[in-house]
Amino acid sequence: MVTGEMPVRRVLRTSWIVFVVGLGLLGCKSSRKTPEEATASQPAAAAVVAAETASAANEYENASRRKVQEISLEVEALPEEREDFPEGFIRGLGLEKPDAEIARIRARDDIVIRKRKIVIIIDYPVAKPVEFPLESSNEKGFSRAELVRSISRTYHRMYEEEERSAKQKTVPPGERTGLINRNRTDGTYGIWGHDLGDLFLHTIEVLEGTDGITYVTLGIDS
Repeated sequence: MVTGEMPVRRVLRTSWIVFVVGLGLLGCKSSRKTPEEATASQPAAAAVVAAETASAANEYENASRRKVQEISLEVEALPEEREDFPEGFIRGLGLEKPDAEIARIRARDDIVIRKRKIVIIIDYPVAKPVEFPLESSNEKGFSRAELVRSISRTYHRMYEEEERSAKQKTVPPGERTGLINRNRTDGTYGIWGHDLGDLFLHTIEVLEGTDGITYVTLGIDS
């Protein structure tokens, strides 16, 4: 990133790391486990924390890619949500089923990236960063709504491919013991720690490369 600037995603994830450590410890104390089960849950929690820390340390801006823009996502709060969100909007939305929130994004039809072709970089929650090309249906470029919808579809395809290609399949939520996070699978992307329903997109950063390509990185919380 730009020198001295810490992306929002990395700040938010720091608090999550503290929280997950607490979950791991509480899981050992409060649930009825055998000594063997309690011991096994501690490495699981440590593995998730280590993966979170490593992911938060990834840097994409360097001499060849320069940050030029940050796109905010403000979703109009529903009447029943106004008490929790006095500003009248929620900063971001979930990626699993975003359609209802996309309909309420402020300035959703504004063109925010005036390029028809971009490359999205996904670094979370995967074993290593992956790049996916995206092309807008609009010659003028990507609107907020289309950009979010394309990001969601990319994540859906990634999770589906992971499940198809993995030998170690995802443990269903109801069958998980110890830490309730998604187990790491060994498919194409090495997804770990979070189901798609856990992922919350709050900002989008645009980078211009010296290669002439427009790159996009994502502010994801979980």
